[in-house]
Amino acid sequence: MVFILIFYGNPPVYETTKIDKDEKEYFSVSQKTTLNFIEINLSEKNYNKLKKYRDRALSIGVISAKEKKYVSATLRYNGKKYKADIRLKGDWIDHLIGDKWSFRIKLKGDKTIQGMKKFSIHHPITRGFINEWVYQKTNKKEGLIGLRYGFVEGAMIIKKEDKSGYISQNLGIYAIEETFDKRLIENNGRKESVILKFSEENWWSDIKKRIAVGKKSGLRWDKFKSEKEGIWKYPIRVFSESKVLEDSLLYNYFDFSKNILEEFRKNNYSISQVFNTKQLAMHNALSNLFGAFHGGYIINLRFYYNPITSKLEPISFDGNSGQEIDKYHHFLFANKKRDTLYFQELIKALEKVSKKGYLNNIIRSNQKETNYFNILLKKEFDSKNLNISKNILAKNQEIIRKETEKLKSLYATPSTIINESIKIKPSNYSKWKLSNLDLLPLTKTYKGDTIFNLKRIDTSYISYGITKYVNTDFIEDYSASFIVKASKTSHLFAIRIQGEYPSRIDAVFDVLNGNVKGIENTDDFNNGHASIKKLSEGWYQCSLKVKPKTNHFKVIIGIANPNSAILNWESKSEINNSVFIAL
Repeated sequence: MVFILIFYGNPPVYETTKIDKDEKEYFSVSQKTTLNFIEINLSEKNYNKLKKYRDRALSIGVISAKEKKYVSATLRYNGKKYKADIRLKGDWIDHLIGDKWSFRIKLKGDKTIQGMKKFSIHHPITRGFINEWVYQKTNKKEGLIGLRYGFVEGAMIIKKEDKSGYISQNLGIYAIEETFDKRLIENNGRKESVILKFSEENWWSDIKKRIAVGKKSGLRWDKFKSEKEGIWKYPIRVFSESKVLEDSLLYNYFDFSKNILEEFRKNNYSISQVFNTKQLAMHNALSNLFGAFHGGYIINLRFYYNPITSKLEPISFDGNSGQEIDKYHHFLFANKKRDTLYFQELIKALEKVSKKGYLNNIIRSNQKETNYFNILLKKEFDSKNLNISKNILAKNQEIIRKETEKLKSLYATPSTIINESIKIKPSNYSKWKLSNLDLLPLTKTYKGDTIFNLKRIDTSYISYGITKYVNTDFIEDYSASFIVKASKTSHLFAIRIQGEYPSRIDAVFDVLNGNVKGIENTDDFNNGHASIKKLSEGWYQCSLKVKPKTNHFKVIIGIANPNSAILNWESKSEINNSVFIAL
């Protein structure tokens, strides 16, 4: 029995097997590699639906939403059975040429494959073969959100409607890529929240129109512009929308994150107010190193909203890595006049990824796995770009180094931006909120600053003063410093940086002997450092530095009770002690 299927391009060779009475429910395809093996089992009816969608997409020139309808399927992954829904995947028809079609797969029930419930399989060339795998691994190594990505061997098995047999074919090697849901967030060590994107519906609608017009005029679609250009035609959408709308907490996350992203797009916010600046800078640096700038197009941008920091974080996606760049590709929305903080972070990231040792470490640390994949890919694909190219990445580093020098000339020299913290200057002392504390000016000065007597009023109550409220524009080091001198009644001065109670960090300073008596923290302030510097005439500079995991905090000072724990320095005291402070 022969069953013929017609494909665009070279037709695949199918095997047909009759079903005998004693035949088992399942018919398998021979595996040709040592990769994990995924088999897609379809009824002839559902296969024909997918083929109809595929043929329609080929005639149009793109895969639109109408061609992305799911059908039921049964998967076998390394012999284990899964119920699933599958559809065609991709935008351009390179995902449909020949017999290796790209698919989006959603598993039913609670089962997962490689920890994924939703994922895609596609021709490895559509992401740059091994290059995308290394790109994703490097992003995750740098603490950025990346996708689970790898390679599998695929097959398709079609059960004939007349129950006379199966039609089967080994489809060769696919790339397998995670899609966007809570498992992606969990796998990257983040708290459950929402993932945003810019809707691409209007984009692809325009492309279809351009292709149609181009066919009539003999021009390529990209030779003329759409009537609606610009970033405004891309609405902000959320993944897993129905789930988000039904969950009040996730909906609040979506509402807030969508609003700040929209305000950012309107130029009302800077990058540092909306994004985790360090992560965005490193993400941009790596996309240029790997030639993965395709992921920077507006329809490919994906952002995770971190509810702990209230900032957006980039997700590495669809880089089509391994390209040689001819210029540096900046983050789409970067504004060189207003995003100084971002570009200072970008300089640091570029300096890191452009070092020869950085590239050598990437090649060396992934050598064993890339060699393994390369051997398998070479058996099926005839391409010079299967493996990661050190020469291409080295050339990209040259472009990055040139861009780094340009940015340094605009924003700063390395000495002014590396390892520097944002110094918090005390606000006008008349605006301090004092609790059981007096700030009495003296007639004396110290190096031009007025000297005050900071004194406890009542021994029966706690005593402190709130000197500053700070909104963190981005996740960075912050340093609060005060110039203090001991009095006859006390020599212990305290600084606290506090977020949402009880999250805080406290340091107590001995301004008579010149040492830090102690430093302790809770929750979001676990990376602080306290220091004391001797000045002149018995004065000391007391500093508390921290990288807070919050978007706001306040700076609190006071005279520490010598009999209290570091975290409770403000507790009631036996005497009305005081210190001198220069402001």
